[in-house]
Amino acid sequence: MFKGNKIFFILCGAGVVWGLLSINLAYGWGPQGHRVVGTIAEFNLAPETKKNCR
Repeated sequence: MFKGNKIFFILCGAGVVWGLLSINLAYGWGPQGHRVVGTIAEFNLAPETKKNCR
């Protein structure tokens, strides 16, 4: 029974680490990163799409 508990705790620890890292990565862009991505996306829009967006 100890072996099953050990695997359970390893998986729980891995889940906690994964959760903390994913939260940190979600805030990694910041406002400037979102503006840069938006600018790049805007330049890659088709002309017809640009007319429909504005």
